[in-house]
Amino acid sequence: MNGFQGFNVTSIERTCIACPASWFGHTEDGGSWYVRFRGGVFSLRYSDNRPENKDYLPREYEVYDDKKYDDFDGHMNTYELKKKLEDLGVEFASDVLPNTFYDGIAPSDCEFLLVGDWFKRATCTNCDYNLNPDTVETIQYETVVPENCPACGSNTEVETEKPERIKNWGN
Repeated sequence: MNGFQGFNVTSIERTCIACPASWFGHTEDGGSWYVRFRGGVFSLRYSDNRPENKDYLPREYEVYDDKKYDDFDGHMNTYELKKKLEDLGVEFASDVLPNTFYDGIAPSDCEFLLVGDWFKRATCTNCDYNLNPDTVETIQYETVVPENCPACGSNTEVETEKPERIKNWGN
């Protein structure tokens, strides 16, 4: 489906990280949009004005839903959301999301970890590269970690205070 040409996102704010994963933002035409992903259902809601509740639109504003996901699906990072919406024809202003992290690493070459303040460090398995909490970049409540070491390309090992939070981490 490509029914959202002309739907131009000018702002995005993650309102919940999971159960549901949700985002709220505004469009170039002055409207508001809301995405909710929970229980295997991805839905997009739109209003041509700014609602009183700044980060939510009720179901009556739903303009698209996709129930093709597993019933237990409910996590999506912001760049996965962007890709999903772009596949529908939605456009994003160039300044809505960072195009690179860590001086040039593309989002597609990063992992987005739902570990927030629990992140301790990411270390290269081959060289001296070390990413600690003082230098880590975040986006929409997620810690951004290079998929591979920026210095030598080897794997990185991630350490958190809550190791169960990084089981099956990645895009």
